[in-house]
Amino acid sequence: MKKFSFFTIVIVMVLGGISVFSSSCNKPEPCKGIITVMDTTGTAVQAGVLVELRATVTTASGGTAQGDLKATGTTDGSGRVEFTLKLPAIMDIYAEKPNCTPVAPHYNTSGQYVAGSYCTGKAILKFEEGKTNEKIVYLKY
Repeated sequence: MKKFSFFTIVIVMVLGGISVFSSSCNKPEPCKGIITVMDTTGTAVQAGVLVELRATVTTASGGTAQGDLKATGTTDGSGRVEFTLKLPAIMDIYAEKPNCTPVAPHYNTSGQYVAGSYCTGKAILKFEEGKTNEKIVYLKY
């Protein structure tokens, strides 16, 4: 009876050890984000727009500062740019159309309303482990 108990304990310990060591920490899956930049009215994608991701950090005194995590890219012909981060994060998006002059909304000489056009846009994107999240940024500023 004691031999059976001893072997049972050994088998349980071996199986327990295998389960502990085989379920060790897995490498985190990448966090992907796809950003599409649209014009002011949301009707046309914008190619060649510089997109910058920044991590804004709130300080102990209640102020804000820019964190070390930054990334930049330029939108392709479909107005898209993709980013991949190793770890989850919430990033501020800043988009700026180069060589752009903002035009305020106005009425033309025929009395028709013209929506105007702007050169920069802002948004926030959450990067989550193993997921691809998408965000549309409108040039509104």
